[in-house]
Amino acid sequence: MPEDLPIYSETPLRTGLQFAELEKLKSAHTFAPLPKADAWTSALEGAAGVEAARESLTALTKHGLLHAHAVLFPNRPGAGHWRQTPLKPLYRGQDCAPPEFIER
Repeated sequence: MPEDLPIYSETPLRTGLQFAELEKLKSAHTFAPLPKADAWTSALEGAAGVEAARESLTALTKHGLLHAHAVLFPNRPGAGHWRQTPLKPLYRGQDCAPPEFIER
């Protein structure tokens, strides 16, 4: 049975050489693209206060994400709260969780 499974060779898929180029990014200043990303988020999503929301999000917690959402979309009803109504999928294969599972 195991012989029938499509497996890769015995060599590790990830080696130190594959990640060597990433080491130089550990100390790099990666905040340069943020203003441009903030502008795109504002333009595409209709968000306001993108920079303030990003700066207020110090830890990825449920409360922090809800607060950031409320700051980003102050004019949207329900911003900063868990969704209470079901959503219809926008495209085939999209999985829209029922409202009772959102907080989990």
